[in-house]
Amino acid sequence: MRARGKTGLRGGGGNYWTSYADMMAGLMLVFALVMVFSIFQYMKAEETRQTEVTKREAQLQEQQEQLDASEADLALAQAKLREQQGELDQKDQALQSAQALMDVAQSNLQAQRKRLDDQADRFEADRAEMQERIDSLIGVRARIVMDLAQELRGANLNVTVDEQTGAITLTGAVLFDVNQSTLKRSGMELLDRFIPIYARTLLAENNREYVGEIIIEGHTDSDGGFLENLRLSQNRAYAVAQYCLRDGFGELTVEERDLLRTITTANGRSWSNLIRNADNSENKNASRRVEFKFRLKEDEMIDEMRVILDAGGQEERQR
Repeated sequence: MRARGKTGLRGGGGNYWTSYADMMAGLMLVFALVMVFSIFQYMKAEETRQTEVTKREAQLQEQQEQLDASEADLALAQAKLREQQGELDQKDQALQSAQALMDVAQSNLQAQRKRLDDQADRFEADRAEMQERIDSLIGVRARIVMDLAQELRGANLNVTVDEQTGAITLTGAVLFDVNQSTLKRSGMELLDRFIPIYARTLLAENNREYVGEIIIEGHTDSDGGFLENLRLSQNRAYAVAQYCLRDGFGELTVEERDLLRTITTANGRSWSNLIRNADNSENKNASRRVEFKFRLKEDEMIDEMRVILDAGGQEERQR
């Protein structure tokens, strides 16, 4: 009975240790699995960490590059700012120089304006004086024209007097036959009565100092060529002048004749100044004529004065 019991104990103890060994082997296996799993997890975590570190390093590198680029841009901007500041300094200097020039120009302009004002005052004084002289000379012409008109009306002569210029027209039909330049008897008789009145009025004491020229103009109608009529009109003007200024013209004194010779000219105008009817057709009878005109010694000066006055008036209006 005992033997069976010991044997049973020994047999039961072997199973115990076997179970214990199996348990320990299982624990070791579990431990190994845990270690493997832990190592795997650690390696995975380390890999993840390394990836994160690499990513962070790449981000840092990118940020560093961006920072470097920003610093480069900032440096470039600072360089441009310094360049712009230099340009601004140059422009400021140029502006100061321009302002100085403008100040000088303004001063010169004021001085020039003062000179112009002084010249304008002097011109206005001269203008008033010239205008007074013109008015006086125009008054002389008006007086001579009026004297001529009165004398000729008193003599009952068939002549036409231009009240503005004093030009006197003698009808061609009285003086010449058509296409002829020889004075007719009626023309001589007209000149015998007309010339003494005309000459003595112009050569009167209060007029002679102003009269610079007497012009005898011959005019024709438009029949025929211009040059042919120019010769005819010239011959007619010359025939009148020759008759009036010849020696022995009974109505003039020697002194009057000699004075007339120094101031009388004879011109032919052909048909350059025709007389027109109201309907603008040519009046041939009126166009064939001889005109007596006089020019004052101051006429050219009056024209020059008028030009100066007109120019001065335009300049004054522009100012």
